[in-house]
Amino acid sequence: MDDPHDTHDPQPIDLDEVDDLDIGDVLAALGTESAVFARWSEQLGQYVQGQGSLDALRLRSNTEPPWPDVDNPMLRYLIERTSEIVDRDGIDPAIGWLAAHAWLEATIAERSRLARALVDNG
Repeated sequence: MDDPHDTHDPQPIDLDEVDDLDIGDVLAALGTESAVFARWSEQLGQYVQGQGSLDALRLRSNTEPPWPDVDNPMLRYLIERTSEIVDRDGIDPAIGWLAAHAWLEATIAERSRLARALVDNG
Protein backbone atom coordinates (compact mmCIF):
# COMPACT_ATOMS: atom_id res chain seq x y z
CA MET A 1 0.00 0.00 0.00
CA ASP A 2 1.34 3.41 -0.91
CA ASP A 3 1.86 5.89 1.88
CA PRO A 4 -1.19 8.22 1.68
CA HIS A 5 0.65 11.12 3.29
CA ASP A 6 3.82 10.90 1.22
CA THR A 7 3.58 14.03 -0.90
CA HIS A 8 7.21 14.27 -1.94
CA ASP A 9 10.51 12.51 -1.55
CA PRO A 10 12.01 13.42 1.82
CA GLN A 11 15.05 15.59 1.44
CA PRO A 12 17.87 15.20 3.95
CA ILE A 13 17.91 18.32 6.10
CA ASP A 14 20.53 19.22 8.66
CA LEU A 15 18.48 19.94 11.79
CA ASP A 16 21.25 22.26 13.02
CA GLU A 17 20.28 24.57 10.17
CA VAL A 18 16.55 24.65 10.95
CA ASP A 19 16.64 28.36 11.79
CA ASP A 20 17.92 29.10 8.28
CA LEU A 21 15.18 27.17 6.48
CA ASP A 22 12.53 28.93 4.47
CA ILE A 23 8.98 27.69 4.98
CA GLY A 24 8.94 26.80 1.29
CA ASP A 25 11.69 24.25 1.88
CA VAL A 26 9.40 22.48 4.33
CA LEU A 27 5.92 22.80 2.83
CA ALA A 28 6.47 22.86 -0.92
CA ALA A 29 8.04 20.03 -2.85
CA LEU A 30 11.46 21.23 -3.91
CA GLY A 31 11.68 22.27 -7.54
CA THR A 32 7.95 22.78 -8.01
CA GLU A 33 5.95 25.94 -8.50
CA SER A 34 2.76 26.53 -6.52
CA ALA A 35 0.54 29.56 -6.96
CA VAL A 36 -1.24 28.65 -3.73
CA PHE A 37 2.03 28.50 -1.82
CA ALA A 38 3.13 31.82 -3.31
CA ARG A 39 -0.15 33.41 -2.21
CA TRP A 40 0.14 32.04 1.37
CA SER A 41 3.91 32.14 1.82
CA GLU A 42 4.11 35.24 4.03
CA GLN A 43 1.26 34.20 6.34
CA LEU A 44 2.62 30.65 6.60
CA GLY A 45 6.06 31.97 7.45
CA GLN A 46 4.62 34.00 10.33
CA TYR A 47 2.51 31.07 11.50
CA VAL A 48 5.48 28.70 11.56
CA GLN A 49 7.76 31.26 13.23
CA GLY A 50 5.16 31.59 15.99
CA GLN A 51 5.49 27.88 16.70
CA GLY A 52 9.16 28.21 17.63
CA SER A 53 11.16 25.02 17.70
CA LEU A 54 8.06 22.91 17.06
CA ASP A 55 8.35 23.66 13.35
CA ALA A 56 11.21 21.14 13.27
CA LEU A 57 8.56 18.39 13.53
CA ARG A 58 7.68 19.14 9.89
CA LEU A 59 11.19 18.08 8.93
CA ARG A 60 10.87 14.57 10.29
CA SER A 61 10.61 11.70 7.89
CA ASN A 62 7.01 10.71 7.25
CA THR A 63 7.89 7.30 8.68
CA GLU A 64 8.17 8.62 12.25
CA PRO A 65 5.84 10.54 14.59
CA PRO A 66 4.09 12.87 14.42
CA TRP A 67 3.26 11.30 11.03
CA PRO A 68 0.74 8.47 11.44
CA ASP A 69 1.55 4.91 10.45
CA VAL A 70 0.20 4.02 7.00
CA ASP A 71 -2.02 1.35 8.57
CA ASN A 72 -3.31 3.63 11.36
CA PRO A 73 -7.05 2.85 11.59
CA MET A 74 -8.05 6.49 12.09
CA LEU A 75 -6.01 7.56 9.07
CA ARG A 76 -7.59 4.83 6.95
CA TYR A 77 -11.07 5.83 8.18
CA LEU A 78 -10.47 9.51 7.40
CA ILE A 79 -9.35 8.64 3.88
CA GLU A 80 -12.27 6.32 3.19
CA ARG A 81 -14.81 8.69 4.73
CA THR A 82 -13.44 11.53 2.61
CA SER A 83 -13.89 9.42 -0.52
CA GLU A 84 -17.48 8.76 0.54
CA ILE A 85 -18.10 12.49 0.97
CA VAL A 86 -16.55 13.19 -2.45
CA ASP A 87 -18.99 10.74 -4.04
CA ARG A 88 -21.97 12.23 -2.23
CA ASP A 89 -21.20 15.96 -1.97
CA GLY A 90 -18.17 16.72 -4.15
CA ILE A 91 -14.54 17.52 -3.57
CA ASP A 92 -14.72 20.87 -1.75
CA PRO A 93 -16.85 19.67 1.20
CA ALA A 94 -14.71 16.52 1.39
CA ILE A 95 -11.46 18.47 1.58
CA GLY A 96 -12.89 20.70 4.30
CA TRP A 97 -14.13 17.72 6.29
CA LEU A 98 -10.80 15.92 5.97
CA ALA A 99 -8.71 18.92 6.94
CA ALA A 100 -10.77 19.68 10.05
CA HIS A 101 -11.00 16.07 11.22
CA ALA A 102 -7.35 15.28 10.54
CA TRP A 103 -6.33 18.34 12.56
CA LEU A 104 -8.62 17.27 15.40
CA GLU A 105 -7.37 13.67 15.39
CA ALA A 106 -3.74 14.81 15.37
CA THR A 107 -4.42 17.00 18.39
CA ILE A 108 -6.16 14.17 20.23
CA ALA A 109 -3.30 11.76 19.42
CA GLU A 110 -0.67 14.19 20.69
CA ARG A 111 -2.58 15.03 23.88
CA SER A 112 -3.05 11.32 24.50
CA ARG A 113 0.68 10.72 24.01
CA LEU A 114 1.55 13.52 26.45
CA ALA A 115 -0.96 12.27 29.04
CA ARG A 116 0.53 8.76 28.87
CA ALA A 117 4.03 10.19 29.21
CA LEU A 118 3.00 12.15 32.31
CA VAL A 119 1.43 9.07 33.91
CA ASP A 120 4.42 6.88 33.02
CA ASN A 121 6.88 9.43 34.40
CA GLY A 122 4.52 10.28 37.26
